[in-house]
Amino acid sequence: MAALSAWFWNERFWLPHNVTWADLADPAPGVEYPKAGHLLSALPLALGIFAVRIVFERYAFMCSVMSQLCFEFKRA
Repeated sequence: MAALSAWFWNERFWLPHNVTWADLADPAPGVEYPKAGHLLSALPLALGIFAVRIVFERYAFMCSVMSQLCFEFKRA
């Protein structure tokens, strides 16, 4: 299992030639790298955008139905 882990996290594959995992573990002062937890902030944002889309689609459909009814009412 250790060999598989070492192969998967090989620095030559994931990082540029002059960077090692140790460089990322202890960055210089004022330098901040993204962390895995930062990905969690994307989930609420995506859910919020999805909710806005659902509300807009239902409202747009309702407005189109209401405008058709108003148009039919005016014609009669």
